[in-house]
Amino acid sequence: MHLFVVLFVVGIPSVAPEFPSVSLLQKTPSSPVTCHATGFYPYRADLFWKKDEEELHEEVDRGEIVPNHDGTFQMSVVLNLSSVKAEDWGRYSCVFHLAGVKEDVFKLLDKDKILTNRSPGDRRGAKRVKTHCMSTRPQVILSHG
Repeated sequence: MHLFVVLFVVGIPSVAPEFPSVSLLQKTPSSPVTCHATGFYPYRADLFWKKDEEELHEEVDRGEIVPNHDGTFQMSVVLNLSSVKAEDWGRYSCVFHLAGVKEDVFKLLDKDKILTNRSPGDRRGAKRVKTHCMSTRPQVILSHG
């Protein structure tokens, strides 16, 4: 007689790697740009800014990897644009790398692709900003509408 035991754990993602949703976020036109990756698995990942083909270490603030409620993870990296000329924006990209996976996710720094808290033509400021905290560093969640 053979006895088979099957364990099923709810909330633990599959072993297969999951790629994130990667977004560029900016509160105001003069504030830094945040590259935010969420929904990736496993934990071993890297998110960084590049100029041309060179990884940036200055003018960059890296966040921690924090868990999501579904067993995946999220992280952010912020690029200070104060020294970046408008005509050079196309030379910058945010890169997400998941350990053990050959393909990276690239997000080119493009003003038209950045999610903001302002609606077009709204000069009064942010529409709605919600924050939540899964670590000591709050993450900004942009809502539409």
